[in-house]
Amino acid sequence: MKNLTKKEQQKILDQYFLSTTEAMTLLHVTRSAVGNLGARKHLTHIPWGSGVLYFYEEVAKRAVSLGKMRHYNENIPSKDKQLQFLNRYFISKEKALTLLNISDNHFYYLILRNKITRLRKGSAVFYFREEIYQLI
Repeated sequence: MKNLTKKEQQKILDQYFLSTTEAMTLLHVTRSAVGNLGARKHLTHIPWGSGVLYFYEEVAKRAVSLGKMRHYNENIPSKDKQLQFLNRYFISKEKALTLLNISDNHFYYLILRNKITRLRKGSAVFYFREEIYQLI
């Protein structure tokens, strides 16, 4: 994988992964229905920190099969490649705290000082791995 800018990383994150709310909107179902689809293994449930993500492709296929969508972009990398992307460019808060060996308060101080960028996708929160490693 080539090195991507932060803007490109955020764009890919938005294209390949959905929050629970985004999955609800695409499928026209309730939050519990999305959770049930994940529990029954119809959708892959990707835990990230205290949040959850879903693969766009799985949700879109389900939406097409339910008649909620006509088509979707099938030119999407494999799930393994998508997970590699997540792990290469982003880090969870828990892992960042462990690597930096700092308290929650100090971590949020770094965010407020714009030393660390916080991205939200539903309840999942992402931090750029590169920024965390620069602080070590």
